[in-house]
Amino acid sequence: MLPDERELGHALGATRNVIREALALLRDEGLIVRRRGIGTRVVTAKYGHRLERLTGLAETLVDHGTVTNEVRAARIVPHAPKAVTERLRLLDGSGAVYLERLGSLDGRPLSVDSTWLAPDIGRPLLDRDLAHRDVFDLIEETTGHRLGSAEVTVHAITAEPGTARLLEIPAGAALFASTA
Repeated sequence: MLPDERELGHALGATRNVIREALALLRDEGLIVRRRGIGTRVVTAKYGHRLERLTGLAETLVDHGTVTNEVRAARIVPHAPKAVTERLRLLDGSGAVYLERLGSLDGRPLSVDSTWLAPDIGRPLLDRDLAHRDVFDLIEETTGHRLGSAEVTVHAITAEPGTARLLEIPAGAALFASTA
């Protein structure tokens, strides 16, 4: 929330008319929302993601800034968790490849991506540039096949302390979690 017009004028040494005009410009650019009796709040940019094709963060946000990935984990897990082997349709006790990347847009943390892959798909990715390439793109490149579709489930969660620290948000803040 921004301070009211009177407080902003005092802090910036400007008249209320100048403050109103500046706030109107910010509202017209979609950077703030003003509600009578409630106040003015800053809004963050909204980034669309079309779902007819599987795309990664960098490909989706190419027109919005520079996406970078900090590779936090890229390894073979000899005995993947049961939920993972079931989801990937692997035998119980099978290994899998685990990737974890912190995605940022123009240096601002945006997502924590945890990816489990069957060994035949994931192993070749361990030798690739996971910091600068989308995982979907790398899978298509290493397998020689275009990815088709995926069943994606999105639900709301609250940020656990570790995730909150990575994303530089308060613990308990609302997040979207997606599973494909």
